[in-house]
Amino acid sequence: MRVWGSDGRELFHRPPEDVELQRDVALTPDGAMVLWLADRVVHAHTLVDGQERYTLRANNPAPREPDLWADSFALSPDGGTVAIAYHDTTIRLFRTVDGELVEQLGQPLAVDSYPKASDVERMRYAPDGRRIVVSVADGSVATWDLATKAVVHRFEPGLGAEPIIAVSEDAIACVGSEVRIHGLADGKERFRFSPRGAVPHTAAFTPDGERLLVGSETGPALLSVYDVKRGTLVGLRRGPLHTAAAVFVADDGTVHAAVGNALLRWQPGAERHAPSDSPTSATRAVVFTADGKSLLAGGDDGEVWQWDLASKARVGRFAVDDADRGVNAIFDRDDWKTASVAPVRAIVPFGDRLVTVHASGSTRTWSLATRQVTDGAIVQRYAAMGAVRHGDHILIAGRDDEGDSIKIWDPRRRETEQRLDLTYRNLALTPVLRPDGEELAIDDGGTLRFWDLRRRAPVASLEPEHAIGSTALAYAPDGSRFVNGDGYGFLRLWDLKTRTELRHRLDSEEGGWASAAFTPDGASLVAGKLRGGGLLVLDATTLEPRRRLEGHAGAVGAIVVSQDGRWLATAATDGTVLLWPTTELSSPGGN
Repeated sequence: MRVWGSDGRELFHRPPEDVELQRDVALTPDGAMVLWLADRVVHAHTLVDGQERYTLRANNPAPREPDLWADSFALSPDGGTVAIAYHDTTIRLFRTVDGELVEQLGQPLAVDSYPKASDVERMRYAPDGRRIVVSVADGSVATWDLATKAVVHRFEPGLGAEPIIAVSEDAIACVGSEVRIHGLADGKERFRFSPRGAVPHTAAFTPDGERLLVGSETGPALLSVYDVKRGTLVGLRRGPLHTAAAVFVADDGTVHAAVGNALLRWQPGAERHAPSDSPTSATRAVVFTADGKSLLAGGDDGEVWQWDLASKARVGRFAVDDADRGVNAIFDRDDWKTASVAPVRAIVPFGDRLVTVHASGSTRTWSLATRQVTDGAIVQRYAAMGAVRHGDHILIAGRDDEGDSIKIWDPRRRETEQRLDLTYRNLALTPVLRPDGEELAIDDGGTLRFWDLRRRAPVASLEPEHAIGSTALAYAPDGSRFVNGDGYGFLRLWDLKTRTELRHRLDSEEGGWASAAFTPDGASLVAGKLRGGGLLVLDATTLEPRRRLEGHAGAVGAIVVSQDGRWLATAATDGTVLLWPTTELSSPGGN
């Protein structure tokens, strides 16, 4: 544990000798003391000489009893009080100056009866010091009023266990797969929006409470800055390819972040402007329209954006009304107009209309001319993970109570014509079609399976060595070769006539492979990585890298080539959508 001065000089260093766990840390406002949580005990040290002043052990001779372990602590805004959450579900308040116990909030449970789900994972004071907000392991968030010594409200934001929290003068931000803003006074949800980039790790409000910074493992887009009132992304702060483990905003707006083994600092306003003409959530589907004039991209916010290829300008957005946003429901056949926003998993153009397939198993049919929903349905409560068009049908890969499968869906009749069952439960369900549309390939628990779509019957399977789920699947333009890239970092090239592996390469940097596509001439392969925005152009025969394409920061999960072969589009979980001329992909100076 280290303490630095504002000039970057190290003031204090505590070596990690015999320390099992180091978590929360705080400096008193006068800079005289540092407090930190280690070995489930809060330690206080003076910065002048680095000596330990006291330890806070809940005034119990057996501090290592499970019910009295400290889970988390927070220092009051004025620095006068230390609040510690203990394993017995109590919160105890201590004087910072001498470590004396002042108050106890809540009644302790017996030693052997505390529920593990009651562990307090994060604790934050409100800026005025009158309330304490805690994030609990069961996924709930509770607010204590220090005047009444009672919980004034408790709610479950629905973000799973241990939600990340940040507190402003009037709001609580709960961060996970979504950012949900609740009122500090009443705990009621005000609105929600989807964060941009990878899995969030930390969050903090600016002193005025108008902006929220969310730190993640995105890489170049290390911190995302959101306008809290509008729920829009307004800026990105760059950094190295490491996780932002903690973020703090000083009173003057200076941002500090713990990243890897370094402490980074940005001056106010140092963020890169976030373009207003790009999605603000993880983008997972990208496709060209049937006429080749537009590019469409959709993601976790349930919306689809449209760009004109001639002007390269955004021309529209396909979105449900704001009143429908964030409802935790899926499409109902009789009342589809009140359906929820669910992440887009596939976009399927049909001439003058398009169908979006959502993670909830729902579909929406849109008019390309008006960008309005014209129809909606639910694919029999099916968790969809990917989809492709085959003639007048949509092949949707997903999961239900019966297991993983591919459903042949008729969007006009709104019904499943046939189900193609898979063998294993799998997270990598990305179906791809052979260019002639007569064969489908998908990963089935590490096995590559191929179906003849005319007979709707399996025709072959391939068994890669060291098999793990593959989401990067692609046919060569002539259908003679096939590529699969897995989560280990293996990229394999297959001869489909002989059903043999031609060669492979192992590249585990930035994780495994997330997507792949051949260039129209079949000479090159473009493949995206699971982390860090890695996007490589490789020789399609030798699998040797030719060039790295820069511009993404998150997992590059979608790559598609336009029908005329002129363009290649890529989309990533950091919300970026990039367009590349296929003739320049292999050129070091290509754009």
